[in-house]
Order: sequence, then C-alpha cells, then structure tokens
Amino acid sequence: MAGVPIPAAVVDLAAQTAGASLRAAANLGERVFRGRLSDTRPAPHAVVLDEPHCQVRRHDPAGPRHALPIVFVPPLGGTARVYDIRRGASMAQWLADQGFRVYVLDYGTLGVADRDMSLADFVDRLVARAVAVASDDSGGVPVILAGWCAGGIFAALYATSRPARSRVAALALLASPLDLRRGHPLYPLGRLPITAAALRVARETGLPAPLVSLTFKMTSPLKQLTKPLTLLRNLDDREFLVHFESLSEYVDAFAAYPGRAGYELVRGLLDDRLVDGTMRVGRRRADVRRIDLPVMVLAGTTDVLAPAPVVQAWCDVLPAATTEYHVVQGGHLGLMAGRRAPRSTWPLLRDFAARVDADVATADTPRLRIAA
Repeated sequence: MAGVPIPAAVVDLAAQTAGASLRAAANLGERVFRGRLSDTRPAPHAVVLDEPHCQVRRHDPAGPRHALPIVFVPPLGGTARVYDIRRGASMAQWLADQGFRVYVLDYGTLGVADRDMSLADFVDRLVARAVAVASDDSGGVPVILAGWCAGGIFAALYATSRPARSRVAALALLASPLDLRRGHPLYPLGRLPITAAALRVARETGLPAPLVSLTFKMTSPLKQLTKPLTLLRNLDDREFLVHFESLSEYVDAFAAYPGRAGYELVRGLLDDRLVDGTMRVGRRRADVRRIDLPVMVLAGTTDVLAPAPVVQAWCDVLPAATTEYHVVQGGHLGLMAGRRAPRSTWPLLRDFAARVDADVATADTPRLRIAA
C-alpha cells in the first residue's frame, strides 16, 4: 500500500520546531554550564587618565579619518558601560571603527562616602578634566561632547563655562530631559511637599545602588513582570538572549546616586531652573540658553524617564539654526544600547559628528590635525 504523502509544509514545520528546540537546548546548556552567554568585556582601549572618580578610556580607530574626538559623559546612576555594553554591541567601538577617536569618562564606583559630591564636582571638575585630557591627547583640538540622560545635562552645563569656549566644538544630548512641565509623568508628584521632604533626606544620605536599579526597573513594571515569559519565548534566539542578558546586567549594576549632586540636579529640573537659565553650578550661573554650538538632540518614542516632548524642549531653548532634533524608536536605555540602536542612534551621532568635524576643519584648518 502506498504511503500517505506528507505535505511539504508539515515537513518544514517539523524541521523548524526541531531546530528551534535544539537551539534552545544549546543556549540553555551554555547558560547553565558556562554561566553566561554574552561577552561583556570592555572593547580594546587605552586608559589615558586614572584619577579618583575620573578614569578616561580611549578607543582608537584603526585608521583615523576625523580630527575631532568624541567624549562621552555618563549620567548619575547608570554607568559609563552604556557606551560599551558588550563585545559586538559597543557604541564607543563602533564610532572608533567609523574613524573617530572616542573617549569615555567613567566615574567608577560611587557609594555612601560620595554623597557630598556636588553638581560642580561632576561638571566643573570631572567632565572638565576629561574634556581637557581628551583635547590635549588629540593634539589640542576641541571635542564633540556627548552624554546620555543626566550625562547630556552635565555636558550642556559644562558648555556654559569659560573653559568650554575653546574646548567644545559641539554637543550631543541623548535622551536628556529639560522641561518636565511638558508631560513628564513624575512632574506632578515632584511638586508635592512630601516629595520635597524626601529629596532633602536623600540629599543627606544619597540613594544606594540597589534602590537606583529598582527605581529604573519600575519605570517599566510590565516588562519586569513578563521577563521570565519573554526569555522562555526566545530561548532559541541566541542573539536576543545575549542582548537581553547584557542589558539586564547593566541595569542590575547601577551605581549609587550621590545625595548632593542628585538633589541639585533634580531640584534644578523640578524648579525649572535649568530651562529658564537660572541653574547654578557651584558659584557660577549656568545658563544653557546661551550655548551657541552645533547641538544634536535625540529622544526615544517610548522613553518614560525622558519623554520626547520633555527632551525636545532643548530645541526651543537653543538657537534653531545650530540645533537638530531626532526621534528614534526605543525606550530610555534601548535608544542607546537596544537592538535597533546600531541602525538608528549610532549612525545619527556619527553623521552629526562628521558634519561638525568637516565644518570646523573648513573654518579653522590651521588648528586641526589628526593626532597620530
């Protein structure tokens, strides 16, 4: 009796199911016996400065094509690893491969002992020191200063200082909030007296790292609740698992929030001092409205911590002729280190930096050279 023919679609489905099961088993086995799937070692780099809370790492291009270096400023809470999240997904290394000399400032470990570090310590000491070192190390040229979240605010505040006039050629503000009145979900809560009291307590104690990490996670509670199911559904997708693991480890390793600097920053946002030009960094007034540099402002479509309208406010504060604004798909961390970031955020920053580099070279050719 002739056998019953099996439809090709059924054969293909069986093969796909078997293949998915084998991949899932291999991924699970490696995770159990090796302990991890992702390679989170830093990309190759040189340490050009190593001082307390101020390590500066340089990622060298194989063949430098641009004179101006890019300097990345980390935020509070989130660490500098966001710019170098893992092998194969390092924003810093990718930009170096595009011909830029890239410097990453790292504050290192922050804890309770650092609760008295002020906004001036971060902006006019640590960021200023990193910019000066990067500029000198690159032959004395100005830098393109970029920062994610509060790192972008720090970059903008530094750009208002006198030394920045000769040190900074452009700014990139990546998911950096400005005007919380434009729909930030926490703005109404921030105006309550109980919040003011809590901030005063936090100013004296700081926020421990586990609490900072938990707070970040709670901005996406549904994602946290469905995390086990998401992993199970993608157990056969190694690339997804590698990405998921590296980002989860990054959030789990958030740093403590220094009390004084955090208080000054949050109060400056809640009291609208940053947006109206009355923000103070130490003894000086830091009026971001007076920044006259090329600026790239970038926001994420699903960002809860820095919603797009809150970030877009930079475009109303800064000169329109020198400011460009982009919105990319992704949340607060995703727009920097998510799976779409290498095709969205990273090329936008590369193109912006290349334009600035070309414009500065044309306007001031004698000052520029590509450092050896």
